Amino acid sequence: MEMRFAKGVIPAPWLVLLIMFVSLGVVNAQQADSADQQDNSLSELSPPSEKRTGVDETINLDELQSVVVKEPFVNIHTGPGVGYPVFHVVEAKETLWIIKRQYNWFYVATKKQKVGWVPLDIMLLTVNHDGSPVNFATYNQRDFSERDFEVGVKVGDFGGANLIAVTGSWQFTPNLATEFVVGQGLGDFSEVRQTTIAVINSPWPEWKYSPYLGVGTGIVKVFPSAALVQEVDRKDETVFATAGLKTYISDRFVARVEYRSYAILTSQTTNEEIEEWTIGFNVFF
Repeated sequence: MEMRFAKGVIPAPWLVLLIMFVSLGVVNAQQADSADQQDNSLSELSPPSEKRTGVDETINLDELQSVVVKEPFVNIHTGPGVGYPVFHVVEAKETLWIIKRQYNWFYVATKKQKVGWVPLDIMLLTVNHDGSPVNFATYNQRDFSERDFEVGVKVGDFGGANLIAVTGSWQFTPNLATEFVVGQGLGDFSEVRQTTIAVINSPWPEWKYSPYLGVGTGIVKVFPSAALVQEVDRKDETVFATAGLKTYISDRFVARVEYRSYAILTSQTTNEEIEEWTIGFNVFF
């Protein structure tokens, strides 16, 4: 690999401390966990009516948003996807109670105590009880800021080598995430493989173009081409600082650009420094 190594040192301690300080200063540990079970019966709900009694129920329909079917009929699916079968049909002028939303699918209840899933494009055709249109947001930036997991792929340049890598991350607070990356770079004279883990801080996750900073560590392996150079394989630890930008595209897709500055901790008297530039796409859940 044609690696543009230069004499370098481990990133300054003040830089690492500054990043960690910013991370701790913007942590918002508010998280909501929903563990609702999905089935096609609603035995825990008493029959919906215009006047409700104060019965203690698992779900109180009076506390849920309700809409009226405007189309001749609406199909109710057994799961949140077009591949799930239709098991019930709701006719025009009937009411649907919205229990929860999963991406662009709605878990709803009917007056006959049936529960199932309706897609967003159909829900957009319903109306309020006064006949006014119902406004539902598509899967958007708000959902991105509330994500839990991301997986993706990125490509770019690693010290002069063409890099491709797969990534996975867990968003354990709205601002902080841990990211795992496995990548491979191919250069003119060698091959490099990297495995890294980093802590990422996104100070403003609600922004359309959300910047982030991070620090991490990992392993870098270099395999020289035996036909071109005579050098033993190398396996070195590395530390790095990273900065990047993410932007929501549509549905569950995010685009990203990222820069990393690596310090390769060699057994020599000086460390080696490598720069990495990448672009990629992630899917979030």
